[in-house]
Amino acid sequence: MTLSKSGSFNYNGNGKNERILFQYPSNIQWTCIRCGDCCKDLHHHTRRVLLTCQDLEIISKTTGLDDFYESTEEKTFEAVMKKKGGECVFLLDGSCSIYNSRALLCRMYPFWVERDEVGFLIKMDKLCRGIGTGNKLDEIFFINLLNDALHSMGY
Repeated sequence: MTLSKSGSFNYNGNGKNERILFQYPSNIQWTCIRCGDCCKDLHHHTRRVLLTCQDLEIISKTTGLDDFYESTEEKTFEAVMKKKGGECVFLLDGSCSIYNSRALLCRMYPFWVERDEVGFLIKMDKLCRGIGTGNKLDEIFFINLLNDALHSMGY
């Protein structure tokens, strides 16, 4: 069972200057092992990469494409990434062809952010094969992750 810790930081973005409270997984080691599982459907999970307005702009500008997504009614997101054969359309030969311009959710994986009445919760996909590898993640890692998410979402 993963325990969570509480943290806070000063957020300055989009005209805001506020103290952000958050909870994050504690005692977690993680590094991306480049297995590609997060880029495709697995037998136990169908992947959906939701896209922000910023994601759409960056990916369109980088690739020159505008047919890589479908509209969605998801709250706070504009679109969902298309897949081909159960894999992200940008997964080529087991690698992300737009790695430096990938979507927010791709940059954050295996973590994601949810909001509750007090602040933000950083949750984790425990099925990620990179969990338990690499360095132990500290509060600064999660502050940077949350800060990136808030900026990308226009918070």
